[in-house]
Formats: sequence, structure tokens, C-alpha cells
Amino acid sequence: MIVEFILPPIVSHADPQLEGHLMSDLNMLAATGGKERSERE
Repeated sequence: MIVEFILPPIVSHADPQLEGHLMSDLNMLAATGGKERSERE
């Protein structure tokens, strides 16, 4: 199973839920050698 979040291009205000998604994304990039993909990909 693959679970991915589509992050907004610009974060304009504090959002605890979005912060969790951002931290998860950074962790995946750092720990597993993952990569960023666009919404289309």
C-alpha cells in the first residue's frame, strides 16, 4: 500500500495537520532516499 500526500505549493498559514504531512515527507526523503514528485506524477 502506498499513501502519499499532495502538498500545496505555498504554505500561507500555520496548520498542525499540514505540519505532520510535511514532517512525514521530510522523513521519507532523508531516511529512505525518496524523491519529490509532482501532483501529475
